[in-house]
Amino acid sequence: VLLIPSKLTATDEYAREAHAFDDYAERLSVYASEFDVIDLREVFRAHESPESLYYAIDGHWNAAGMTLAGEIVLQHIQQREKEDPP
Repeated sequence: VLLIPSKLTATDEYAREAHAFDDYAERLSVYASEFDVIDLREVFRAHESPESLYYAIDGHWNAAGMTLAGEIVLQHIQQREKEDPP
């Protein structure tokens, strides 16, 4: 499961939407032994300019956001392959 942060949850951790996202992520953590959960919020929040990962006119990722998300997913897959080779 890939948890995709909205522009608001990536830039304002105190927003009401961010709290709802936190609750959802916590409920999913119960199933962590059954499937992988990749939460991109912390990665996007830690970026030097989280706003720059989204288009200015809406909340969709731009090329930079898509690249960062892809890199994180790839790292996760590579780590899983090391832990449990096919």
